[in-house]
Amino acid sequence: MMFSPISILVTTVIVALIISLLVMLRISMKVADNNTQLVNRVTSLEQSVAPSLTDRHITREKTEAADSVKAVVDMDDNELYRWFDSQMEEQQLFCQPDIDLKTVAQTLGLTQRRILQMLKGNPNSLTFSEYITRKRLAYSCRLLVEQPNWNILRLRLRMTRWLSRL
Repeated sequence: MMFSPISILVTTVIVALIISLLVMLRISMKVADNNTQLVNRVTSLEQSVAPSLTDRHITREKTEAADSVKAVVDMDDNELYRWFDSQMEEQQLFCQPDIDLKTVAQTLGLTQRRILQMLKGNPNSLTFSEYITRKRLAYSCRLLVEQPNWNILRLRLRMTRWLSRL
């Protein structure tokens, strides 16, 4: 049986294509293996480095928090009142409609008793409710000054949540 030159050529081309595909497959497998090895190395590095960075970050935060709590505990009533007032302003805790002494104490890391003692020791000698009411009124006045296009009705609508608690 004799093969024609065209069939030999076609067979040769097909064999060459198969060999080329096998070579490309082998190369892609090596690349995939290298990529897998690289991914494994990166993952390993991330796992070894991330906990130490996280641990250092958490340790630093705990140290700063402990220093802050110690500093707050050591404050007299006037210093504590200034700190307390600044925290209330920064976090705008008085804007929460259902704010209560327990929530403020937990948020600021103080005891309820210490807050009440500090408020009573203040020259104004306020209860917690009086303090919150004064903060809300001062904030409302500030809004009227900062937002001259607002009228009392618009401010009242914004404050409705608070007024229902008074």
